[in-house]
Amino acid sequence: MSSQVSGDLSKIEGSACKVTYKGTACGHTEGGVTLSAKPKVREVKVDEYGDTVADLVYTGDDFTVRARFTEKSTQVIQTAYQFGGRIHASLWGIGKLPGTRGQSLGGPLLLHPLDGDGVKDDVLLHKAVVRDTADVGFGSYMNDRMWDVTFQALIDETVSGDRLLGQIGVSAATFV
Repeated sequence: MSSQVSGDLSKIEGSACKVTYKGTACGHTEGGVTLSAKPKVREVKVDEYGDTVADLVYTGDDFTVRARFTEKSTQVIQTAYQFGGRIHASLWGIGKLPGTRGQSLGGPLLLHPLDGDGVKDDVLLHKAVVRDTADVGFGSYMNDRMWDVTFQALIDETVSGDRLLGQIGVSAATFV
């Protein structure tokens, strides 16, 4: 029997995801990794049609990735508290002077679904920076300590064409 909606069950995907930031894997995640790709648009209205939207004009993208990292590692701490800095090998400072720009801190963010077909399902953000974090729990044996991080894709002017923020499908040549 074929699908009444012309669907193909073999095209439904879901798995864990390896997150690599600035070339280093961030370890285990919990609750999945979510990607939000929302186009930004400006409404065009004309008097003849009142408040009805006559057209939409694309003005940019709001592209974010959310992940909950479960491992307390140097990579995760340096990622979550990106607006900090290394004091020495085992000490990471929190808080930079105001005015520090994300472009100076950002780097490549690679999402690799573990059930993917090679790298064709990978998502690469050329320059991502941590935009937000959530509370980290301390003082409870009932919950694991986790680092919730929201990455924001920034424009990478070194990349041309229709991929200023990133791409879906990655080749080995991407990293050369």
